[in-house]
Amino acid sequence: MADVEEAFATVEELEARWHKLTQSEQAVAASKLLDATDILKARCTNWANQPKSRLARIVCAMVKRSMIADVQNPNGYTQVSQAAGAFSESGTFANPTGDLYPLKSELEDLGVGVEKAFIIQLDRG
Repeated sequence: MADVEEAFATVEELEARWHKLTQSEQAVAASKLLDATDILKARCTNWANQPKSRLARIVCAMVKRSMIADVQNPNGYTQVSQAAGAFSESGTFANPTGDLYPLKSELEDLGVGVEKAFIIQLDRG
């Protein structure tokens, strides 16, 4: 049996960056923090060399995006539109299913996808 994993951030750290969560939101957040941690570990092979504060910031941002999407769009619609008389309004949700994902800039903060220069000396003369 595998060891219990620890998330890169706690529910309290998420609340400090966002707002006080209800008891049911805290349970969802705890699960999503573990999932976000797993996603970062899979995408960032050098996660163990990163500052804890950076990892916490990124997983909290991922969970916040997901939880906002869950509240704003509980049915998972990709688009909505409404009309009243001559007026109409439509919109498209950026994250309709509340997926957990790191932004490109967050991955770059972890060194993922960042080009690095190096030199290989071929001669020994």
